[in-house]
Amino acid sequence: MNLILLSIRLVLKRTKGIYFPAKGLENILVNYHILILPSIVALQMTALLVKSPAIILAFLVLGIWGMIGETLFSFLWQLFYQKPIWEYKVATLFRKYTSWLNPTLWAIGGMLFVLIARSMQFKLSVEIVLYGIVAFVALLTSRLLFVLMSKGRLSFRFVDINLANYLCAALAIIVPIIILSFRQGVSALVVISIMGLVAFIAEYLAGKFLAKLLDVKFWVYSYWTWDDGHTTPTNIIPFMLAGLWFLAIVA
Repeated sequence: MNLILLSIRLVLKRTKGIYFPAKGLENILVNYHILILPSIVALQMTALLVKSPAIILAFLVLGIWGMIGETLFSFLWQLFYQKPIWEYKVATLFRKYTSWLNPTLWAIGGMLFVLIARSMQFKLSVEIVLYGIVAFVALLTSRLLFVLMSKGRLSFRFVDINLANYLCAALAIIVPIIILSFRQGVSALVVISIMGLVAFIAEYLAGKFLAKLLDVKFWVYSYWTWDDGHTTPTNIIPFMLAGLWFLAIVA
């Protein structure tokens, strides 16, 4: 899937809004695909062994679903804050919210979320997904109405980040999770928290691994950054949402 996307991108190399850093790009792309080749081979072998090409389709769907999710979340984040929560540095797309190289990484991440949920016997129902969507939209709408009434103009953005305004912005994620916990039990909160923490650790290690081997940062964070922008505690709650995002499409 990455190779198809990159082929299209190279044909449209001068398309506005899509940025490839020129220095060492070819080497970065080659080395990146060499690194992810084992996961692709393992996927194909699994599909052959279980005689189910649907596994490959699921992998592709999860990869694209992850890119859509991170792009939407980045857009919503900048309704609250002036700077994006993260920026990609290689093969960027949509204001550097995502990257053409991400389908494989997000597919692996999506399968990790599903594996955690299934190992702990947790799944979402369509009803719960709808409850979460309604709560999410309601909270964003209430925030919009508050700003319109208090300032008379459309502006969500905080000047800087602090614990108070971060928790305020995160309510759109926290409240649906609390509703989910009431509907499905405290175990739901435990599973979602584990997904957020595991993803936080896995993404940090993946980012360090790629930066070390390819000599380039694939992404950097903007707020409360750790280890020279490699990660931030502000992404734990978004990763909890990401877990639900992937489980929703499975549901």
